[in-house]
Parts: sequence; C-alpha cells; structure tokens
Amino acid sequence: RTVLTVATQVITKNPRISSTQEAQAWVLTITSLTKKDQGIYMCQVNTKPVRKQMGYLHVVVPPVINDMSSSSDVTVDEGSEAVMRCEASGDPQPIIRWVREDGSRFTINSSLTVEEHVGDTLRLWSTSHSTSGAFLCIATNGVPPSVSKRILLTVNFAPRIVDE
Repeated sequence: RTVLTVATQVITKNPRISSTQEAQAWVLTITSLTKKDQGIYMCQVNTKPVRKQMGYLHVVVPPVINDMSSSSDVTVDEGSEAVMRCEASGDPQPIIRWVREDGSRFTINSSLTVEEHVGDTLRLWSTSHSTSGAFLCIATNGVPPSVSKRILLTVNFAPRIVDE
C-alpha cells in the first residue's frame, strides 16, 4: 500500500497524480493512465471511527492489430484453401470480424456464403477466381477506435476461353 495524497498534498513522486476537494467529496485524478495504474484504490477520512471507501480502477485499452503475427497479402492457386489470420490485443480482448472490402458476400465452404465471419482466422476452403479481392479484418472491443487491416487475396487460375 502506498499513500498517494494527504488532502491536496501529493505524497507520491508521480506527477500524474493530483487530489482536489469538490463540495463534500475528495477527487483523485490520475492523468495519462496505463495498465500499471489498474487496481484497488482507497480513500480514508481520519475521523472517529475512521471512514474509508475502496474502488477498483479498470484501465481499458483500444484494440491494436499485431502486424507481425497477422497475415500479409495471400496468394493461392484456384481450388486451394486460403487461410488469413488477424491477431489483435486490447482490454477487453478484441473481437475480430472479417468482411470483403467491397461489401459483397464470400464463400467459406461449398454450403456457406456469408457477409462476415467472426474469429481471428478466416479459412476459405475452396477458392475460385471470384474469391480474389481485398478482405478487411476489423478489431473491436467497445473502446474507440476500432482498427482494421486490409489483406489482398489473389487466386491464380488457368486461362479460360470465354464465349461472347
């Protein structure tokens, strides 16, 4: 336990901390919060009997996509499986949604066509030339802003003769 302030006098050597009195309440202010500030705080009034109130500070963190562990652009041959991965961190843990950049539906497997897919991995079981395009992985956790990463899927296919 560390005493941070006594009345409005800051005891700790942390310049991010201050204390003020507003009407009948004391207010502890911590600027530039980090995860290290998360925890239990106690306000104590030295009356007889001593009065104290405790509270828990939960520091939330907006989502960040980890480019090093997420897919870059992907190229596969037609008929092959395409796998794209998107890893994000934040608090609470972000949810990853996959959509096509143009908003069109996409086929996960032979029986499932969707507008979006939820999960850190997007697996397209059997690709065709129409599967090619840009996909967005969007990370959200309720703490603004949401973030996204664009991954271009290229499907190589054999030449075809098209009747006009």
